[in-house]
Amino acid sequence: MPECVLRVAGATFPVDEFLAESTLEPCAVFHVGGESLVRSRPASARNGFFVSTGEGNDLQGQIDRTIEFLKANRTELLRLKALDGIEWFALGFAIHRRDVLAQYDKFSRELIALAAEFGLSIELNQYAVKTRIKKRSKKKATGKQRENSSRWATQRLRRDLRRWPALFDTSLRGCHHAIAVFGLRLSDRNLPMIFKELPGAGLLQRGFHG
Repeated sequence: MPECVLRVAGATFPVDEFLAESTLEPCAVFHVGGESLVRSRPASARNGFFVSTGEGNDLQGQIDRTIEFLKANRTELLRLKALDGIEWFALGFAIHRRDVLAQYDKFSRELIALAAEFGLSIELNQYAVKTRIKKRSKKKATGKQRENSSRWATQRLRRDLRRWPALFDTSLRGCHHAIAVFGLRLSDRNLPMIFKELPGAGLLQRGFHG
């Protein structure tokens, strides 16, 4: 389950001496030269410990429990703030990456104020969740579907050309330009029918029929 973790570390941080007199209950302790908690690193470069401050699948749940943790452990956090040798003093929130175009998350003012009081930085770690993607089978359009698509394209082009006739030339070149602008695919036999109500339709039709 995702959780928020208090992370404290430093190359010269006396982790064992601090924990011996602390009421904090770490979920992990590491030392310089010892086994690293990060798989990509062969050995730890710092002394430190992690403490779980709040579990929860949603970010807001982690924030609420972390606020309670900060208030309940005020004395210990102020001790850490006053110590020398701490290089990493942060709250690390962990959430799942949602299947959305843009993901927005926020922290409450109360959490930010408490973190500032103790000199804590805030981290937001997003983890990808594997999802099964259904493959859509590609089906060839039927004759009826192609006919409906062509009819819709014809109606759309006629509507737009009536609305903005000044944008296009009443020439074969302008007609092809109109098709390119609107991304439509029409056969030559449909085009004179569309343009016949516009000025210069005779020139247009001569362009199609040579």
